[in-house]
Amino acid sequence: MSVQFANGRNRLDLADFSIAVNTGAGSLSGGAYFFSLQGRNRIGKNLLAISECVGFGVGDAIEFTINPSALKSGEGWLYHIIGVSTTDDPTTFKQIARVGTKDPLTGIDTIYPVTITFDRDFQLTGEYIVSTVADLPTETDGLLDGFLAGVSEKALIYEYRKNDPTISDGNLIIFNSTGNWVARNSFSTYVSNTASDGGSRQNVNNLTDESDIITEPYDPNGSESPPVTFWLTNEIGSDIAAGTRIDFQFFLGNLDKSKLFDSKAFITILGFTNLDTGILRTTQLDISGLEITDLNTDILYRFGEPSVRLGDRLQNNEAVVIQIKLVFISSGIGETGTVRILPSFAAAAGSFVAIGNFFQGGAIFNQGDFRRIVPNEGLSAIALSGSGIVGNFLFNSVPQANIFGIQGVTQNQRILINGNGQVYINYLAADPADSRLRALVSTESGVSQASPFSSPVAVSAGEGIEVTIAHPIDDTTGNATIKSTYPDSSIAGNNKGKLSAPTVDIFIKNEDTGEIYLFNRPTIKTSASQILSFTSPSSTIITEDPDFTTPFSFYDPTVATLVGTPGGSWSAGNYSVSYRYNYDGTSISDISHAPLLGCIVELVASFDEIAENSAYWVKARNKTQLRSLPSSSLRNGTEAKLIQDNLQPIGVVYNSTSLASDNDITVFKPNDLTNSQAGRWIVPGVELDIEGLIQEQILIFGK
Repeated sequence: MSVQFANGRNRLDLADFSIAVNTGAGSLSGGAYFFSLQGRNRIGKNLLAISECVGFGVGDAIEFTINPSALKSGEGWLYHIIGVSTTDDPTTFKQIARVGTKDPLTGIDTIYPVTITFDRDFQLTGEYIVSTVADLPTETDGLLDGFLAGVSEKALIYEYRKNDPTISDGNLIIFNSTGNWVARNSFSTYVSNTASDGGSRQNVNNLTDESDIITEPYDPNGSESPPVTFWLTNEIGSDIAAGTRIDFQFFLGNLDKSKLFDSKAFITILGFTNLDTGILRTTQLDISGLEITDLNTDILYRFGEPSVRLGDRLQNNEAVVIQIKLVFISSGIGETGTVRILPSFAAAAGSFVAIGNFFQGGAIFNQGDFRRIVPNEGLSAIALSGSGIVGNFLFNSVPQANIFGIQGVTQNQRILINGNGQVYINYLAADPADSRLRALVSTESGVSQASPFSSPVAVSAGEGIEVTIAHPIDDTTGNATIKSTYPDSSIAGNNKGKLSAPTVDIFIKNEDTGEIYLFNRPTIKTSASQILSFTSPSSTIITEDPDFTTPFSFYDPTVATLVGTPGGSWSAGNYSVSYRYNYDGTSISDISHAPLLGCIVELVASFDEIAENSAYWVKARNKTQLRSLPSSSLRNGTEAKLIQDNLQPIGVVYNSTSLASDNDITVFKPNDLTNSQAGRWIVPGVELDIEGLIQEQILIFGK
C-alpha cells in the first residue's frame, strides 16, 4: 500500500493522441520526428507513449491532438506533456509543450480534444538554448505553454508557464508578458519507473526532496483552498474490507500538527480508481448498480474521530481517491509554511466503547504478542500483533507492523499507540490526546560485553585467519532472540525481532605476545553463523582485554572459533578470538515498556483473574488511612502499600484472625475494632505477637 498524489495509468495509450501534417500551413524546414505524450501529476510523469515517425516537408505545420480518452474518469493528471526526439529511444525525448487539464486562472476543466500546432522550427528543437534572457522567445514568436529553453548567462533551464501568478525573482523565476519562465532541472521527459524519482507514482511517505512537487498556493482567509487529490492504493494481493478507517496526519514542516487542524479541512471520497485502466468506480462490487455510500460528500476533519471509512471493499490494484480542501485562517494556526497531508489506512478500525474511562487511558490485553516493540534492522522497529484499548477505542488483533522515522543517536524516543492500534513515533513536545506511550526506544551508540576468548589455535607464518561467530538468529525465520537477561522483562527472550546491531568488533589475540588486533565488520542480519576472513593484522592494536561484563545490547556474544587459512601475512603464533556487538547510532540499541516510565499497562491476567484479585487490593495508604478502613470490607489476605514519610512504601497484609498489639511499626489495628477483636494489618514475615516476643527477650536477658 502507498499514498500517492492522484495520477493515472502507468502509460497512456497511443489512441490517446493523434498527429497530422498540415501541408503548407507553417514554416517548418522539413524533417522526421517521433513525438510522445505523458501524464504529469504533482510529483512526476508516467512512462512515455511514443508515436510512429512523423515526416513533414518545407513550409508544413504539425498538429498534435490530445484526445478525450487521454484523461480517464479516475485519473488525476494536472498536465499532459508533449515530447519530441529524432529517435524512438525513450531516453532521448525532450519536453516541448504542455496542456493543463484545468484552466490555471478559473479552475474550469479543459475540454478535450485539444490541438497544439507546431509551425516554427525552434518549437521542435528539443534543447533550445539562448545566450541571454532577452533572447528568450515570446508568444508572438510562437511560444507554447510548457516549452523549455536554456539560458547561457544564467546557466539554467527554464520552463515557460503561461498565466503563472508567481512573483518573479529575476533568477529562478523570470517574468514574461503573459506568464513566467521557471527554472527546471532538465529538458528530458524520460521516466524509467513511475514509482521512483521523477515518476508519478512515488510514495508520498518516502519523498525526501519536495522541491519538484507542484503545490497549491492558498490564502488562509477562511475560504476553501484549491483541492488536492490523493490515491491510497491497495497492492497487497487481497481486498481491503469495507468500513476500514482512513486516518490523516497534517504536518507543518516536519512537525505533526494534526490536532491543530481539527475542523480546518474537508475530506471527500470521490470513488475507487483502477490502477491499470484509470477508470473511476462509484458503484458497489457486490450489489449491481448501487452507489457507494458517502461519495462526493464533504466530511469535516475531526482530530481523533473515525469519520472517514471505505464505503466498499477496495480491490487489489485499486486506489481510493481522496480529495482534501483546507479551510482556515492564519490566526487559527499561528504558523506559516507548506502543509503536508498524509492519508493512511488504520491498522484496524478501533471500535468506540463507553467503558474506556475504566482503563484510565488505556491498556494492552493478554492476546497475541501484546503489541510489544522489538528491534528491526536500521532505524526502524517492529510493533508485534496485539489487542487493547486506548481512550474509548478498542482494537482487536492488530497485525504486526513496521515503525519508521526513528532518529539516529537519540535516547528515549516515544513510540505511541492510538485507539486503532497504530504505533508511531511522536516528535512533538506533548503526546496527542488520543494516544498513549507504548515504549521508549533509543539509538545511542555503545558496545555489548565481549565473548570469552576462544581456545588458542596455532597459525603458521604467512597464513590468514578465518573467524566464525554465532548470532542469536533462527535460520528458518531470520528472527533474532533477545537475551533472557535483558532489563526489559517484557521482551527478554523474545524471538520476533531482527538483529539490530549493525557491526561487530572482532578481537584477535596473539597469545604469545599479548597483542590484540581490533577489527570492525558489518553483521549478517539473517544467518546464525557468520564467517569473517582476515588476511593480515593490519588494524588497531590494543593492549588490554575488552570488557566481558557490560550489560549494553540486546544480545550477548557466545564463544567464537578461529582457524588458519592459506594466503595471508600473519606471523606464526597462537591466536584466540573474541567479539562484541557494536552500535554506532544507526539502529535501535535499547527498548523499554516500563509502566513506571509512563508506558501503557499490560493486562497479563485475564479479566476473571483481575476481578477476583481486585477484591484483595487496596490503594496505597498512610498509617492513619490504613487504620480507618472499615474492617467489615476487608478479606483475609487483602494487600496494601503502606506509605511512610521519607521511607519506601512497604507491603502489608490483612490478617482477619490476628490479635497482635498495634506497635505502629509492623502491626496496625483498624480503628473500628477493639483490642480484643481479631483483625490486624501486618508486615509479612513478622511474628504476630511482637509484644509477647519482646517481653520474653527481656526476661531472658534479665536472668
